[in-house]
Amino acid sequence: MASLNDRLSQLSPEQRQLLAKKLRQKQSHISPRPAGQKTILSFAQQRMWLLYRLDPDSEAYNFPCFLSFQGDLKIKVLERVLNEIVRRHEILRSRFPEVNGEPTVKIIDDFKLTLEPISLENLDRAEQQSRVQQLASQEAKNPFDITQDALIRGKILTLDDHQYVLLLTLHHIIFDGWSEGVFKQELESLYDAFSQGKPSPLPELSIQYADFAHWERQWLTTERAQTQLDYWSQKLAGMSPLLELPTDRPRPAIQTDKGDRVFWTLGKSTTENLRELSQKQDCTLFMTLMAAFQILLFRYSGQEDIAVGTPIASRIRPEIEGIIGYFANTLILRETLSDEMAFNDLVQQIKETALAAYNHQDIPFDRLVQKLQPTRNTSFSPLFQVVFALRPNNFTSDTRWQQLSLNPNTAKFDLEVNLREDDEELTGYWEYNTDLFNRDTIERMCKHFTVLLAGILKNPAMSISLLPLLTNAERHQLLIEWNNTATDYPKDKCIHELFGEQVSKTPDVIAVSYDKQSLSYCELNQEANQLAQYLQSIHAQANSRIGICLERSNSAIVAILGVLKVGCLYVPLDPHYPTERLQFMVDDAQISIILSNSQTQYAIDKLSINTSITSIVKIDRVVYSESQESLSLAVKSHQGAYINYTSGSTGVPKGVLVPHRGVIRLVRNTNYIDIRRGDRVGQAATLAFDMATLEIWGALLNGGSIIGIPKETLLDPWALAHTIQREHINVLVVPTAVLHKIAETDSTIFSTLKCLVFGGEAASPHWIKRILKHGAPQSLVNGYGPTENTAISSAYVVAEIAENATTVLIGKPISNSRCYVLDKNRELVPIGVPGELYVAGDGLANGYLFRPQASAEKFILHEWEKGNVERLYRTGDLVRYHADGNLEFVGRQDSQVKIRGFRIE
Repeated sequence: MASLNDRLSQLSPEQRQLLAKKLRQKQSHISPRPAGQKTILSFAQQRMWLLYRLDPDSEAYNFPCFLSFQGDLKIKVLERVLNEIVRRHEILRSRFPEVNGEPTVKIIDDFKLTLEPISLENLDRAEQQSRVQQLASQEAKNPFDITQDALIRGKILTLDDHQYVLLLTLHHIIFDGWSEGVFKQELESLYDAFSQGKPSPLPELSIQYADFAHWERQWLTTERAQTQLDYWSQKLAGMSPLLELPTDRPRPAIQTDKGDRVFWTLGKSTTENLRELSQKQDCTLFMTLMAAFQILLFRYSGQEDIAVGTPIASRIRPEIEGIIGYFANTLILRETLSDEMAFNDLVQQIKETALAAYNHQDIPFDRLVQKLQPTRNTSFSPLFQVVFALRPNNFTSDTRWQQLSLNPNTAKFDLEVNLREDDEELTGYWEYNTDLFNRDTIERMCKHFTVLLAGILKNPAMSISLLPLLTNAERHQLLIEWNNTATDYPKDKCIHELFGEQVSKTPDVIAVSYDKQSLSYCELNQEANQLAQYLQSIHAQANSRIGICLERSNSAIVAILGVLKVGCLYVPLDPHYPTERLQFMVDDAQISIILSNSQTQYAIDKLSINTSITSIVKIDRVVYSESQESLSLAVKSHQGAYINYTSGSTGVPKGVLVPHRGVIRLVRNTNYIDIRRGDRVGQAATLAFDMATLEIWGALLNGGSIIGIPKETLLDPWALAHTIQREHINVLVVPTAVLHKIAETDSTIFSTLKCLVFGGEAASPHWIKRILKHGAPQSLVNGYGPTENTAISSAYVVAEIAENATTVLIGKPISNSRCYVLDKNRELVPIGVPGELYVAGDGLANGYLFRPQASAEKFILHEWEKGNVERLYRTGDLVRYHADGNLEFVGRQDSQVKIRGFRIE
């Protein structure tokens, strides 16, 4: 048996040498329990028994001890050895029946373990390996009845005369990680002796596990036990109940033990460098690794209060060092992290926490749970959900016996990282709950941990928020590959220029149709030219703002085009807005001309007209005597086309300067929608909101027709269905809320559509699935985007919705737009980790009208690397990337959720 200090805990061989000596001196001696004393369960066993009763068929607490043997194995001698170990340790002969609703201990004095022989000698090497894994998996998954069964069982597999596999399975209630080392050393010593005809070289045990359980009850009544309990109560007070790592699926109402493992190795060189760093920091390798792991959790979760469970052998007293049994305890290392904290400072903080925890390690975790009484939740474990361990190497010097690794496909926690120092390098596995995580998510997390460790070695004084996580390949993917959206479109032309080209191609095609009145492309162009000529005659100045206070109509489209043709920016003024908002917009934009008509003049009459207004034009009373020829004006595509005002829900409304180029990139040669000549586009959005841009210019710049849909029709599913059929509408844009309402009433309405775009708020997977099942259009698109990036930044073409989905993805950046998910320091975050969405590309607005400070705060210049500077807009929305490159909306940076895009007033 190795010395106590060498095997003090699973954390690291050198971890607590001085502390161990101090603690041993303070502990009372464990002696055999009095004769006739009732055998009782330890606190750890009591909890294990309760877990068993909750799920008797679970294999999560099976403990496989699988060994391969190279050499001439004497199977009968091996059986004798195993039974001698069973005789020595009465815990291995124990079972735990229920009596009057309470667990009890029953020790079987005459129990004999028999190995079931299985020959695989007739199989080839590949078949043998497959069969060994199959049998090992079956053994590990075969549950015990701890109330009646023997809790140790075994099989011996013969591969050939010199190769054997011992499949020994025990239940965790009688065995732990330290016990495995005790067992292996006794196995080797006894086998060497018995195979040579010698007696056992092992001294009889002075105490048994039951003596420890008896002592534990007495110790828990001592003053020292109360001191330890008080320490933990104070240390863990007010702790966050749940570490919310970003999961791939919603947390189930009842946590299961379904799991898997990802195996991980850190090379010798890096491991040695970490040891050297630990020495410089005057701490253990475990403390260095724990600090790095907590940084990883901090960066993934965004939480500052991080609690991690770590198993400890609890073998401080020398008299239990060689006893097999369930002694293992769990300590909770809780830290408060912050962006500014340097790694050097964090590791010292963890050192203090760990040393204090070791000095108060004797309180059983279950006793601590009883004391703290955390809020019980069946969906996650109490106090902590993530475990980190650095275990000793239980391999011994006898090379004939080697451990056989197996993935049990179970998980006791959300995530458990279990590392070991093997051959001077770190190896181990990341065990995860498969109800929560996909394998590729954990594989990425392993890579990020490796990158993080390398970054720590390079600069341990760096702030933990700036330490690297991404591999070079990931960074290239997030920065370049998933933003490779450039397509060839007429980026140097203006909206009215492209409309003019379309007029030449389709002069007689219906361009707009509202209230059964239509204009062809040629007619619309002529009326818009006449209005532009008129506006010029009343001295409309280039780049001035002209308000359009009109209901949706043919005249409104004429007005928009006429304003653009005269080189001005149009400002939609919804006549249904409150007078205060309209007044603010008119004053703030310094509008020079307002276009209205008899139906909307009432809204203008309520305004206090300031000196910036030079004319109020009732467009329905204008006699177009001017020329129908287009004006020849020098307007550039980067100049403003219109101004949309934000809602003001997060402050004062701001006028967003949307350029011609942003609109054109939205509708021409893009990747989320394909509007062509002959398509009939329903126009339902008020002119003051983003999606009207898609409806109007999606049609007019591609040879389609705008078909007006009254507000009341859009809100009446039957009327909408009738209108779609009567008007042969095949492209429709609706707010998500309206989509939900229609789907609830009649989800078949959209089945004749070529394309249905929805957006403005988070969509319900339930209603989207219903539409897909009963009335799917050819293309169903979830569009996301702020006004500041011209209506749509990303889009998701919905083909199917996962059964357990809680959101509908917002997709990938549309053509000539880019999306980046960044942390507080504007560094790229990994796939799956929430961050703030920044958008870029040709859709970006020119800023906020007359608000340079607000523009500078939201429209930033960001340097990705030296010389590579890009203009970004920070949306304030929290999103995360999925592994396929699609974005998922997860919330807002602030407490107010701002609905974006299209809405019906």
